Amino acid sequence: NADVMKTDLSEVVEKYRTLGKVRIIGNLPYYITTPILFKLFEANEEIERIMVMMQKEVGERFLAHENDKEYNALSVITQYRCDVKKVMDVSRRVFWPSPNVDSMVIQFSFHHKYHLEDENYFFDLVKACFTQRRKTIYNNFQNFVKDKALAKELLEKVNIDSSTRAQQCTLEDFIRLYEVTYESTGKGKN
Repeated sequence: NADVMKTDLSEVVEKYRTLGKVRIIGNLPYYITTPILFKLFEANEEIERIMVMMQKEVGERFLAHENDKEYNALSVITQYRCDVKKVMDVSRRVFWPSPNVDSMVIQFSFHHKYHLEDENYFFDLVKACFTQRRKTIYNNFQNFVKDKALAKELLEKVNIDSSTRAQQCTLEDFIRLYEVTYESTGKGKN
């Protein structure tokens, strides 16, 4: 029993890993669902699976794919790390007193499909592309690379039209954009 945001996850995971695969299960405080999950995602610990209940609207963002209205940086980053699956919806009416929102149970199963050299740079790039949802990916991305011509050139290299919005890009599109950007900006050179 402790504040999860102040807990040393490596210590906890190491303690339970001796018993087998580590799975985290819980009902998260809705007001800090995303920070808790990102702490778990970024911990780089040997966690096999997370199954948690959260506010339904937040769950829909984790599950969203390109062209869904809920799709955002959170969706992309989560799917980079995990296979995400809805387990069940939970109606507000099953609680007493009844909260103002419905809930959803989501399962995150960690996978190792992608191996980018600088994941933090990738996460920053994805977040930058979604900075202003109504703007094109070009408008957001140029602020990330701080060069309009370079932004246009890099988008063209990976076949993303500059009039596209970030919500229309797949995880694989963002990975390709990361790869050319990382190399072109000198981040990938030692």
